Amino acid sequence: MIVKDRGTGEIYEKLVSKELHHANGNRGIPGFDEPINLREVWPWDHEELLPPGRKINYDFIRFK
Repeated sequence: MIVKDRGTGEIYEKLVSKELHHANGNRGIPGFDEPINLREVWPWDHEELLPPGRKINYDFIRFK
């Protein structure tokens, strides 16, 4: 993927993997790891689903 560093503005290629979003919140909640409560998302989409504080340091530009 081609991404842009949020700090420097540098554009570069980065290997990015999808992540799992836990719809029920944090560990310890019943059903936390059940497949029905998991969603596969890209890191930049995951960032929008999480509470403030967990940020990635780049912006997606395009697939290579």
